[in-house]
Parts: sequence; C-alpha cells; structure tokens
Amino acid sequence: MRRCLSTTSLIGFGLVEPRGRFVHDPLRDDAVLHWSQTYDAALTRRIAARLRRIVGGSLAEDLRNPMLDTTLFDTTTYHPLGGATIGTVCDAYGRVLGQRGLYVNDGALIPGSTGAANPSMTIAALAERNMDEIVRRDVGTVF
Repeated sequence: MRRCLSTTSLIGFGLVEPRGRFVHDPLRDDAVLHWSQTYDAALTRRIAARLRRIVGGSLAEDLRNPMLDTTLFDTTTYHPLGGATIGTVCDAYGRVLGQRGLYVNDGALIPGSTGAANPSMTIAALAERNMDEIVRRDVGTVF
C-alpha cells in the first residue's frame, strides 16, 4: 500500500488600523512604505495562538518554524489596498484631484478592507465603472 502525504495551508487574517505611510525616498526616487511591526504585533500573536489551537498536538510547535511561518520576520499582506483613496486623493471615479488627465483605477482607490476577501473582483468592478464615467465625460475634453 502506498502512503500518501498531504498538506494544507492555514492563513490567519486580521484587520489592523491603516497606520503605515508612504514617504518619497529621493535617493531611490521611490515611495517607501513606513510600517512598524508594533502596529499589528498583538493581532499577529492572537492569530498565531488560534492557528496553534486549530492544528493542535506536536504540529502546533512547527508553526514557529520560519520555513513554515512567513510572518516571523515580516508582516505579510496578500492584498494591500489604499494609497490614493477616493475622497482623499481621487474623486469618486479615480480622477486625481488637481491633476487633469491623471487617473487611479486599481486597489489604491479602496480606503480599507473589502471584507476579508480577495478584492480583485471589487477592483475590476470599480475600474469598469470608473472607465465608463471617464470615457463619457473626459474623452474629447482631457485627451
């Protein structure tokens, strides 16, 4: 009889306050995210404890293995959002305020979580909606 090995992935999800900020680094000519691990340390500890309870037994200690836990050294964000949000940087259709002809139509528009789900469909729907408005109102006047 053949022995079959199987694996599964566990991902702990939590929402933290958006305290990070992007700062322009003139040496790299790039925006650099400033995010302290302390911002989500308590949440990360609670998630790790919950995952250890779910896994249980001797396998729970394996979750502290840096080969298995990607958050031991740095926070992992699977679907980052925000940065040029509606109402702050852009109007309701992704037009950058004060910058005629410049648009944002990606996850940067969304000011926070989309409800613990992959935001790709939300982003696609928002971009589609925005482009309908941009084509209707801006083509011929901006371009």
